[in-house]
Amino acid sequence: MLIAANWKLHKTPRESEEFCDKLLSLNWPTELSVALFPSALCSGAVSSVLSRATKAKLQWGPQQVSTEVQGAFTGENSARVAAAMGATFCLIGHSERRTLFHESDLDVRRKVAVALEQSLRPLLCVGETLTERTENRTTQRLTEQLQAALKDLDSTDKLVVAYEPVWAIGTGLVASEAQVGEAHQTIRRQLSALGFPKSVPILYGGSVKAESAGGLARTAEVGGFLVGGASLAVESFYAIIQASASALGLQR
Repeated sequence: MLIAANWKLHKTPRESEEFCDKLLSLNWPTELSVALFPSALCSGAVSSVLSRATKAKLQWGPQQVSTEVQGAFTGENSARVAAAMGATFCLIGHSERRTLFHESDLDVRRKVAVALEQSLRPLLCVGETLTERTENRTTQRLTEQLQAALKDLDSTDKLVVAYEPVWAIGTGLVASEAQVGEAHQTIRRQLSALGFPKSVPILYGGSVKAESAGGLARTAEVGGFLVGGASLAVESFYAIIQASASALGLQR
């Protein structure tokens, strides 16, 4: 199981270092992997702390990368540079990137390909809006996003997918366990149809908190969480890690 923190545009470099130091002092089962997605200007601070850690307990990645590896692209983030800094993952296709920065399905596909070429694990986000759900188009939208991002790419277990219902991000709303299970099974079927192995984890992201993590962790095809607001404080993020471990019967 993978539990990831998306800090969005929060934290200074010093705050990022303090978070990493505090989290590294805590324990969790080896069966749980933990990753951090800091903002671009805090990536160096996170990379520096984790490179000095005696145990490789934490991994990290940028919140987005360019479709280009290098060149005259002011303000972009290079997957090649992220990998050189020690990144393992890369967040791609988050709903905020799609809606606020108008990233297209083609942009998302190019970024997945670039991340894989640079030996990063793409954490691909997919999910439907409230309108699409109320119109019973969840399956259609998830299928469209996955096909657009992954069709004709070589099968790999390096991929991670996160289901993030747009209507449950930052709203305090949490999809029911039944809704999450149904969506994750849809994603699994589509990944299988595209040739991707069963080992590809599918995370849930949508206002995840410790109170909901336990039940969701036991839900079919839920392979972890992409945590937003609750990841900003070590205490609330670690509570999610603990709740997940407890729900799965893992020993710390």
